[in-house]
Amino acid sequence: MSLSANKLNTQLTYRSRPIIDFMHALYIYGNLEEGKELFSNRGMELDREVLEMMDHIDQNLSAFVKQEINTLSYLGIVDCLLIGLISDYEDLETTEDYFKLMKCISLEEFFQYIGGFFLSSYYSGSHEGWRDVKHSITYMRDYIEALEGIETILQNQMVELFEEPEETKMRVCYAIEQFYKKGYRQYEDYVIAKSKQVGTDYMKLLVEDPKQFIEINLKHASLNGTPPFKFDQYTIYISYMQQFGYTILANHSLADPNGTISIGCKNIEFHKSKSILANFDKFLKIITDPTRFKIMTYVGKDSWYVQALAKELTLTPATIHYHLETLHALDIVNSTKDGNKVMYELNRKVTKQYLDYLNKQILN
Repeated sequence: MSLSANKLNTQLTYRSRPIIDFMHALYIYGNLEEGKELFSNRGMELDREVLEMMDHIDQNLSAFVKQEINTLSYLGIVDCLLIGLISDYEDLETTEDYFKLMKCISLEEFFQYIGGFFLSSYYSGSHEGWRDVKHSITYMRDYIEALEGIETILQNQMVELFEEPEETKMRVCYAIEQFYKKGYRQYEDYVIAKSKQVGTDYMKLLVEDPKQFIEINLKHASLNGTPPFKFDQYTIYISYMQQFGYTILANHSLADPNGTISIGCKNIEFHKSKSILANFDKFLKIITDPTRFKIMTYVGKDSWYVQALAKELTLTPATIHYHLETLHALDIVNSTKDGNKVMYELNRKVTKQYLDYLNKQILN
């Protein structure tokens, strides 16, 4: 791994690339049930707003377009075109850029992405010969057709796409355009704003605690299986539509290769949820302690500093400080500086996570 916590601030640079949100939105729509299952296995749920968005988009699409997107997603075609083009074309930033580019790329390049992604997804053997056939659609088709060890139905479906190259490109372009025009476009500005909003927290974490940034966002394998961190420089984009994990979009075609890392907007939340589970027994002990419970009710209504709260509860400042630090260690309270005073208030979001988990355990 080339990335280092000691120099992470110079290795990672934030860059706005809204096309990445569109890529993830299309992937979620085409693989919705798998996405729900992935989140469920991690004890999380897809954002309610995202699910409502997908439902509304689905209502606006024709039965034909839905079937096309499902078929193309099953073969990985929709994903590979977006991932491939975003990776290889450094100037590709918006959906407008993407649709312009799709009209310009040659049929050979179009099928190089499709065929290459199919091989990496479904064929475990050597891909050496692929380099020799990439210049010809016919040769690429014959190469895929001759492979052994791939599920026959999948292989035949892919070969059929190579039989009518112009029609295939038209089908793919039409399906993606309809998804955008009939659905995603009305949410685009909102999604971009959400990505920018959540990105602020991630960039703050990157600056203040690079080691923790790596622990939360980049420690495990990437979602798209790309070998992690071959390069020393990456741009990053915090994607509201990605939700979880990270995706590496690597550009090998440049003289000085680099890449973009798309980071899920719920990574911090997921990391904290793991902390909720780990500290749940401690939380139960806290809320069953009468003094700490009373302190929680006070800081839940207003901000307090130690001396004022000690006077209100007729306890010593040292006792109040001890209990507040215990609550602070579990993120149940937040602290902020107000001049020479440290003010404490209830962290409602984290407290609700503990209470929600308690509720699930009792009323499951």
